[in-house]
Amino acid sequence: MRFGWPEIVILLVIIVLVAARIYILVRTIKREKRVREERIKVVSAAFKQPADGLTDTQRRVRTSVLSKIPATAKIETMAMQPDKQALFVEKYLRKSKDIFDTYLHWVIVGMHYTYLGKDRLQWYYWLTLGGILIWAVVDIFRIPAMVAQYNRNLAAAILRELETSERVSL
Repeated sequence: MRFGWPEIVILLVIIVLVAARIYILVRTIKREKRVREERIKVVSAAFKQPADGLTDTQRRVRTSVLSKIPATAKIETMAMQPDKQALFVEKYLRKSKDIFDTYLHWVIVGMHYTYLGKDRLQWYYWLTLGGILIWAVVDIFRIPAMVAQYNRNLAAAILRELETSERVSL
């Protein structure tokens, strides 16, 4: 099979468009990461102060963050000292996963299981070609629940880590 100039030009245009799209995606992810780090600093400052000494903005930030934390972790977090709360929230926000990012990993190369820390399941997904696309379609609806489960497990792990470090320091 021989390719003529028109086919080669079309192929090069497609390659350039895909490369440009990947470049834009990488820049967007880097920008989002920078913005997320700045938000974490603001949130951490809001949690380091006692609840009665907060400004309205800090109170809204605190409420917004607490709405993202799983209910069981929220109850345990509210019983902590402000500095421990800030540490928990900072670790949780750094490591928690987002539904949009998970869908992005699913769409680009089907790496949503790796993104959620399930490497073995990712290999099965790839080897079966997404369950011959049936598994891939089902995952469209399962991703929000998978992200919620990951974040619940993460919150529990951070709480255990904080309790262990507290026992060691005593």
